[in-house]
Amino acid sequence: MTRLVTLIALLVAVQAPLRPPAYQVDPAWPKPLPNHWLVGAVVGVAVDGRDHVWITHRPSTLQPNETRSFWKAAPPVLEFDQEGTLVASWGGPGAGYECGLAVR
Repeated sequence: MTRLVTLIALLVAVQAPLRPPAYQVDPAWPKPLPNHWLVGAVVGVAVDGRDHVWITHRPSTLQPNETRSFWKAAPPVLEFDQEGTLVASWGGPGAGYECGLAVR
């Protein structure tokens, strides 16, 4: 019994205090989008196994004054690499358009 108590005390003493992860905002992330795209209200963010960041947003939340002249809404699904470069995008209005995402 004494050995068990000693072992537990040793394990507790050796453990470093747990600290939450520290995050830092990168104001230059992501890089500017192509085609004069703008992002509306972001409703989802995920990171995949390649550390690519996927963002889903609602293009319809952009106000008319934001999409005037040559600015337009980006497709609803955007994929970025770790450096913030747009890798892929999909979705949006068009012939046969189906987003494939549903909230139930």
